[in-house]
Amino acid sequence: MGPKYHDDMLYDDLIPKEPKFEDFCYRAAVNKQHLHAYVDTRSMGVWTDSTYIPLSSEVDKGNICHFLFYFEFTKIAESEKNVGCFPRNSNCHNPNLYKSARI
Repeated sequence: MGPKYHDDMLYDDLIPKEPKFEDFCYRAAVNKQHLHAYVDTRSMGVWTDSTYIPLSSEVDKGNICHFLFYFEFTKIAESEKNVGCFPRNSNCHNPNLYKSARI
C-alpha cells in the first residue's frame, strides 16, 4: 500500500472518499450482505476489483460491525471481471454489484 499506510487508518487518507464504497461497507458490515464490485477508479487511474464479505454477528460489539474487504488493482479493464452487467451500457441490474466503464 505504500509508505503512508498504517493499521487503523481511515481509507480516505490513502484514496479519495467514495460514497458507493462507504455504502458497500455499511451493507456488508451491518446488513450482512456479500457484495462484489468492479469499478473504474479514475482518481487513481486503475480498475478496482473488490469483494465485501460480512463476518458473523457474533464478532460484532454493540454498534461496531465487521466485514472482510479485499481488492485488486489493474491498469486496464479485464472484461471477464465485469460479469453481471449488460454489455450495451455500464449500468448493473444486480443491486449487489456496481460497476462502471471508462468512457
